Amino acid sequence: MRTLYFGKAINVALAEEMEKDSSVYIIGQDVGYGGVYGITKGLRKKFGEERVLDAPLSENLILGHAAGSALLGRRPVVEIQFSDFLSVGFPMITQLIASYRWRSGTGLPIVIRAPYGGGKNGGPFHSQCPESWFLNVPGLKIVIPSTPADAYGLLKTAIADPDPVLYLEHKKLYWEKKGELPDGLAAFLGETAISFGKAAIRRYGHDCLIVSYGLTALMAEEAAKVLWEKNEISCAVLDLRTLMPLDEQEMIRFANSCGKVLIVHEAPKVWGPGAWLAQIVREANHHVRVGILGSQYTLSPFSPPLEEFYLPNSEKIVQAVKDLLTWRKK
Repeated sequence: MRTLYFGKAINVALAEEMEKDSSVYIIGQDVGYGGVYGITKGLRKKFGEERVLDAPLSENLILGHAAGSALLGRRPVVEIQFSDFLSVGFPMITQLIASYRWRSGTGLPIVIRAPYGGGKNGGPFHSQCPESWFLNVPGLKIVIPSTPADAYGLLKTAIADPDPVLYLEHKKLYWEKKGELPDGLAAFLGETAISFGKAAIRRYGHDCLIVSYGLTALMAEEAAKVLWEKNEISCAVLDLRTLMPLDEQEMIRFANSCGKVLIVHEAPKVWGPGAWLAQIVREANHHVRVGILGSQYTLSPFSPPLEEFYLPNSEKIVQAVKDLLTWRKK
């Protein structure tokens, strides 16, 4: 087993896939120098500037280049410096890339990587969670890992996929979260890849199910541990890993078992992914009690105290679970 940071796990997965398949290449702003967070560091030296391609400051151009090259048989991995600026490439993603298989019968094997989320005092232009923007766009797979092993395995699956994948990476995880990656025989047998649409059970419990993904899935684990140690409240934690496709079956199974569900995400609660997830649970069993915890419905603040108020955290998850368990319908 190798113990690597989240960011290094992505770097290793990129290097291994580029080594295995000459059609895989990277394009983005400053990727030749490692990118903003150093994720592509060292890859240009190993694979050359034609496979680690620095692009101008134009997300639409980068995505258009990726679409054209994918049509010609290449497998581009796009790096967008911050997920906020996916909005600049929105027409290319939604009108061309996501819909291409439906319109032509041919998929576009493109991976769009982008760091998302707050906690770095980046303010409103460098802290957004864009998954809600794209959940209403058929044709896109949406992947949000929370551990180095998942970041590594899911990226390998994304690169091999024949259709476009939006691959979101929480920036706080890059060089703060370490974990073990399979090595040796597991890598040789291809067991490092992770299937899309398969949630990870991070913790078992029977009083409440906490559903999450990305950084907030780790917060949910921490909150579940506190709830058990201090209150003897037993919480299951389900890390979705992919929002599209979604592991509905596993979520419904645990929801029916626990009877109470708290959905946690960093995206704003208002019209966030939690509303859709809650509807799935309620349609399966209207007796299940569901709560949602997300960020405040406002722009992300620069101020550290205000950002802490704005974002979810493990303490807020603990309180939300307690509120859910003590709530009584009037």
